[in-house]
Amino acid sequence: MVYPLLFPYGDQSWGIDIPLQHRPQALLGLTNQSQTPRVRVSQMQYYGYRLSIRDIYNPFLNAGRLTQQYIVDAYVKTEANRLNYVRQNQPKLRVEKYSGLMDHLNNEANEAGLIPGKTYILPSSFAGSPRNMLQNYQDAMAIVRKYGKPDLFITMTCSPKWEEIVNNLQHGQTVDARPDLVARVFHLKLKALIDDICKTQIFGVPEAIVYVIEFQKRGLPLAHILLILKDDKILDIQITPRLYAIITKHMIHGPCGAHYLNSPCMTNEKCAKDFPKQFQQQTIANSNGYPKYRRRNTGQSSIVNGKTIDNSWVVPYNPYLALKYNCHINVEVCASVKSVKYLFKYVYKGHDCANVVIQEQGTLNHDEIKTFMDSRYFSAPEAAWHLNGFEMHYQSHTIHRLAVHLPDKQSVFFNPNDISTAAQRASNRDTHLTAWFKLNQQEQEARSILYLDIPFYYVFDSANCTWKLRQRGAEKVIGRMYSVNLPSDPECYCLHLLLLHVSGAVSFEDLRSVNGNVYPTFLEAAKIRGLINDDQVWGSTLEDAVQYRMPKQLRELFAYICVFASLQNMNELFLKYEQYLIEDFVRTHIRHNDDCTVCRNIALREISNILTLHGKKCEDFGLLSTLPNTDLLRNT
Repeated sequence: MVYPLLFPYGDQSWGIDIPLQHRPQALLGLTNQSQTPRVRVSQMQYYGYRLSIRDIYNPFLNAGRLTQQYIVDAYVKTEANRLNYVRQNQPKLRVEKYSGLMDHLNNEANEAGLIPGKTYILPSSFAGSPRNMLQNYQDAMAIVRKYGKPDLFITMTCSPKWEEIVNNLQHGQTVDARPDLVARVFHLKLKALIDDICKTQIFGVPEAIVYVIEFQKRGLPLAHILLILKDDKILDIQITPRLYAIITKHMIHGPCGAHYLNSPCMTNEKCAKDFPKQFQQQTIANSNGYPKYRRRNTGQSSIVNGKTIDNSWVVPYNPYLALKYNCHINVEVCASVKSVKYLFKYVYKGHDCANVVIQEQGTLNHDEIKTFMDSRYFSAPEAAWHLNGFEMHYQSHTIHRLAVHLPDKQSVFFNPNDISTAAQRASNRDTHLTAWFKLNQQEQEARSILYLDIPFYYVFDSANCTWKLRQRGAEKVIGRMYSVNLPSDPECYCLHLLLLHVSGAVSFEDLRSVNGNVYPTFLEAAKIRGLINDDQVWGSTLEDAVQYRMPKQLRELFAYICVFASLQNMNELFLKYEQYLIEDFVRTHIRHNDDCTVCRNIALREISNILTLHGKKCEDFGLLSTLPNTDLLRNT
């Protein structure tokens, strides 16, 4: 009885027994006769039918706020159904690589005096899950490692006043009553923008592109686009008379300042975005990688939202895009590699949520599905976006993720009630790595190719677990090995290191062989090859980590290196990577100051807190604070 106006005749809503009209296999996209077509209507198909735009009156699109509620409920039910499938099929998700998680949970339960309860894993295959976000982030960083930092960071925000939206509203309707229309129009505009960038090449020839969709609290969608260009860079587009009105409407920051202390950007009575900007004659990049764009003082001003504004309040934009799309399109230059991680962290930050943990007394449960579902903000346009099947993430290149595992320690999916069958199946199937060994045994041409580069030349046949010669599409493929944590698994890390430098290996023993001698461990083989030494291995670890980890994670890694390694020059290692260890503090504390003393000591305080847990302190490794007392550090 929640929607009596939408179902005046008591029509049935979605159910598992609604038959799907049969169509020829060609129309269903089925080319293999063994594929079985769907015989029942899915939830997305049903709600897509209900929310489709027709010439006749559709009550589901004319119910005002009830339409918003119906769309949100529809997608929440659809997502809950998918998550329920994941919950009911946990035995199929039991995989050896989660064993570290299980050990951690058992230790947590023992320390807290609790009984380990049920564990539910939300896999990376579920779109939007934390693991999925992490994989997408690392895939995007693989593109950066190959092609370099992005040249442009573009943010496109939906405008509710677009003609395509306003002209299709029914009499008396408002934009917020048609979230489906907002989602459809923005999707079309975004596709047009991507075509302008990739096909028309308005900025130059694109090398790679990544974009992620986000939704504001008020519901409007926006796209964050990262663009890597070839040698040709930005074109010079002529300004037209319409531009002034569009910029003053969409590209003015604020209002904020002394009279607008409640503005979201205001922190300690100051704009966090540093508006208004200073006037200057040319674009320069300061020490922290934030470009200072040319802002000429033309003497012109306008009144926007009751505040007098001039060029110092204008958000960076591109004239051509602003004129064509008539909405907020922020175009920023990525002036430094240091900013790349923060851009990707921003676009892959996941859902806004607020979690409250309630557990049964005496039991420690680990329910990733419940954590993912609870207390999330969900707007009607976002629900409409998902129900239409629009993508939340896109990248121009296919990232082939390559397994890295020690002998007989590959990931194995298994049912706890039938472990022997899973073990037998795993023994007869090759992984990416073992199939690469066999490829090198069979084809002499493949022996000159590193494991990381093999997806560029070969395609992995998952049915037969073999590598086959690639026929086309190599220019859009990038290989990425799964990362390995050195402090917890140094042997696997050294295997990872050998795979980066040794080509043509035909077995694990071959990787451990140097000059005809087979060494018992990958660590010793790596040392003999000169890839690592007692000092260099930890520097290599940090060198790899700074490519994709955030400063907080780097500080934790550095602290564990102090604990597990027996190095005499930890202070030298700290100074070498100091700019990455304090990068987030530099952004928040000394944006306009080149003195990093305060940031250095804040980082050392965090490292010290981790060392204390292991009975050590910074002084044991020659890491000394330069502040005279800790009160300043604590206040900062």
